[in-house]
Amino acid sequence: MTQVVIDADGHVAEPIDMFEKYADLPLGDRLPHVVKDDRGFDRWVIEGRLYPTPEGKGVGPKLRYGVFREGMLNPVERLKDMEFEGIHTAVIFLSVAMRFGWGIENPDLAVVACRTYNNFILDYCSASPERLKGVAALPLQNPSAAAEELRRCVSKGMVGGCLSPHFRGIGLEKEVYDPIYRAAEEIDAPVLIHASNGTDLSPAAGVERYDKFFFVHIVCHPFEQMLAMLSLIGGGVLERFPRLRVGFFESGAGYLPYWLERIDEHYEDFPKDSTIMKMSATEYFHRQCFISCEPAEKELRHAIDVIGADRILFASDYHHFDAKFPHTVTALAERRDITEQEKQKIFCANPEALFRFKKT
Repeated sequence: MTQVVIDADGHVAEPIDMFEKYADLPLGDRLPHVVKDDRGFDRWVIEGRLYPTPEGKGVGPKLRYGVFREGMLNPVERLKDMEFEGIHTAVIFLSVAMRFGWGIENPDLAVVACRTYNNFILDYCSASPERLKGVAALPLQNPSAAAEELRRCVSKGMVGGCLSPHFRGIGLEKEVYDPIYRAAEEIDAPVLIHASNGTDLSPAAGVERYDKFFFVHIVCHPFEQMLAMLSLIGGGVLERFPRLRVGFFESGAGYLPYWLERIDEHYEDFPKDSTIMKMSATEYFHRQCFISCEPAEKELRHAIDVIGADRILFASDYHHFDAKFPHTVTALAERRDITEQEKQKIFCANPEALFRFKKT
């Protein structure tokens, strides 16, 4: 395979000394830190709570810093893994820090926590700025500060900002978030929707019903992405901000034909004064949205047949527990049901269109 491969969604592991090394605003005795829980798993302590939540409602994953791939903490080792996989460029998302922007109660602390993570990822990506591209943590607790942080991070080379699908039940369609969308549109950077769970403060879909991580993880990613897509399209965000680009990550692409069809049916059948949409969800999606796929997902062929290959991105999920490293790239590259032209779009042309970066 000779085509350029862009990994649109991989992750880091936030170092345990991140706040000591990268916080540039005072935290005093609120300094987040890592401890081991009574079962021997690593947990962040923030505002006196354990992150991820160890059990019960909002239960999160079990962290073991000693078993992460070293490349999640060491960019030089990550570049070696990228070479092995045949990945030229990696777009790097948060892990535990994803919860900073929606799981911390104190807005000032949330702003400092997100900024601290962003300082870390800027340093991490400095090992190879042309190949490692960071995504900024944004504090939904303070949308104006989130907009300012997005501007700062993109000016330093990051490629977009990460948003939770909601903040404590407040959907992304609410105008309170408009400063973020306005900033993203003005600086030509995308907002990137990535679900997570692991805190009881802003629970993901499934948390109210299930107290097992296995159940919640299955539910939260696709259902939260579907709700976020409904918020942004049906709630009029893409109508208000027609140049805003949006990516939806880590839930596969198989659900997309069904979900767009369902929203389209409601747009056609309901009185037009019931929504501020001016065109169908499918039209909005093709104008402004992208979605990542799982390299081996069986429904990928169906999704391409229905929506085309122009809005789908390759993502490795490097290296969370459900990632398929090594050979993630070949899982898609060797598929016979996807054409070479479609693979070129998914691996390279589409992420370039979303993130607006070029490679040499």
